[in-house]
Parts: sequence; C-alpha cells; structure tokens
Amino acid sequence: GGSGGAAGAGGSGEQVTQAELTFIGVTQWLLQYGDTTVLLDAYFSRPADRTAGSTQEGLDLMQRVLDAAGVESVDFILVGHSHFDHAIDCGAAAMLTGAQVIGSKTTCLIAQSAGLPEDRCTVLGTGDELPLGEATMRAVRTIHTLPALIGRFLELEEVPTPEDSWAAPAGGPISYLISFPGDDPFSMFYTNSISAIGGDDGSGEDYAANLDAAFSDVDGTTAWLGPVGFLAEEGDLTEYFSRIQPDFVIPQHFDGLTPDVEAGLMMPFAPHAALIQVAANEGSTIVAPEEYFDVFVVSPDGVVRGEEAPVQQAFGL
Repeated sequence: GGSGGAAGAGGSGEQVTQAELTFIGVTQWLLQYGDTTVLLDAYFSRPADRTAGSTQEGLDLMQRVLDAAGVESVDFILVGHSHFDHAIDCGAAAMLTGAQVIGSKTTCLIAQSAGLPEDRCTVLGTGDELPLGEATMRAVRTIHTLPALIGRFLELEEVPTPEDSWAAPAGGPISYLISFPGDDPFSMFYTNSISAIGGDDGSGEDYAANLDAAFSDVDGTTAWLGPVGFLAEEGDLTEYFSRIQPDFVIPQHFDGLTPDVEAGLMMPFAPHAALIQVAANEGSTIVAPEEYFDVFVVSPDGVVRGEEAPVQQAFGL
C-alpha cells in the first residue's frame, strides 16, 4: 500500500496534516480537514416507512449532529449513488448547510426535487477531478451491488416529485479518491456500493479499467472506506485490493438500511474469512466502527481512532 495523492493535489502550497471522519451510519460520514467540511452521503431521514422521503425529523437529526461536531456550514456533499439510503436528504441538507452537492445526474435530479437550484449540484463522470477546499477529488465510476433488480444501471431523466425520490435508481455509482496535499501527502478512497468488478450491470462501463485509471499515478491509498463485507470471494476482493492498495480498510454498509443511530450500533462488523485473508495478503489493516459517531483520524501515518468523539458524547453513546 501507499499514501500518494492524486496528481495536482497541493498545487496551492497548502498542507493538510490530518482528516477526521465521524461515522453517522450506513455509508454516511462527516469528513473534516483544514477549513473544509464534507458530508459523504446525505441520509439522515430513516423512517421505517422509507416512502416518506426526506423528513423534518431527519433534518433535525442532521442539525444535532453538526451542532455537536461544532460545524457551522458544510462545503460539499459527495453522494456515492442515488438510492434513498445514500441520497434522500442531499437537496434539503445542501439548502440548510450551504453545501455544493456532487454526484451523478440522478443524484442531482433528486437534489433539485427538494428545491435545490440546478447549479448547486455538480454532475461528475469517471476521471473527473475537482478541488474540495484544500484537497483534490477524483471521481471513479464503480459498480453497484447486483442483483440486477436494484443493481442494474438506470438513471432518472427528469426531476422526480419529492414523494418519488425515495424510489430513484442507483444512477451510476461514483467512488471518490480524495487526496490531501503536503510534504507527506495522504489520501482516502470512498466506495458506498460494490459487486464483482467484472459484473454486467448494463452500463457498458469497464469497471476494472476505471479503477486502473484512477490509481495509475497514485501509490495506493491510506484508507479505503468500503462495503467490503458484501464480497464473499477472495478473488473478487483481490480485484479491488490489488488496485486500491489500501493501508487501512474502514468497513461500512454493515448496519442495515434504516438504523437508529440514537439507539446505538446493533450489529458490530464481523469480517469474514475471505476478507481477513485478502487484507493480510495485501498488507491492509481493518479498522471498523464499533459505535455510531466513532471518530477516525487519517494522516500520513495511517488511521487511528480519535481520542475524542464529541458527537458520540452529545448523543450519550
């Protein structure tokens, strides 16, 4: 593994010495570094009746999380794909926090359904790069979990009604390689859905080639945030690990679709034998969230658990 950043990171001479991740459940994280705040996915509205869409209760939960973290505004919301458990609050959250939403065309249409102006959402394709404050982000089109029913490539073509946004298709998942500049650069790679890299989802994408291109000028990554529990075969895992070369792996998407973060983490992550073996083969260390609002500090030295978890403390977990 390695910690190299994507080409172009740090051109402004800025230094980022560490980035803090706070786990909000499913595949959602609060990411803070330098003067920049990012939400990875926007899914706070988790009613048992998922057809409710974005709810005031969910947005109130978001505000409590941000307040406890000392966050006054959010700069970017990166959405990995457009299913409700990743994207349902992206438009409303952006309007409340001032954030720019980044994702697929389908994600941006969902954001517009909540009233977010079209120019407040940036549509990306594989290989596209954007500055994220002090960092640089590179987008990589990756595969959704198959079965075909939910994993097949489908996009929205027009703005849905708010009531229909919960039923949106995946919309072409995007993984994000975020590189932090400095004398000793480091990076993280965020993937919020996964399947065998050669799977056919009808998109025409060559997912192996996409990953190869994304990491062609990068020496691995410091931390891979991924739903690694979804892949049960050593061969399928190796296709990813060998390309991403993560020093550390932070598992996500292991706690169900509608968890109640205030009740605490009911299902701790248990790595299966294939994952343990492949991580060992590739020299990667697995560090999993043990409770909601756990903090991980990512730096050139790797990943460590944060000594303080202010949101966790505020929620009494």
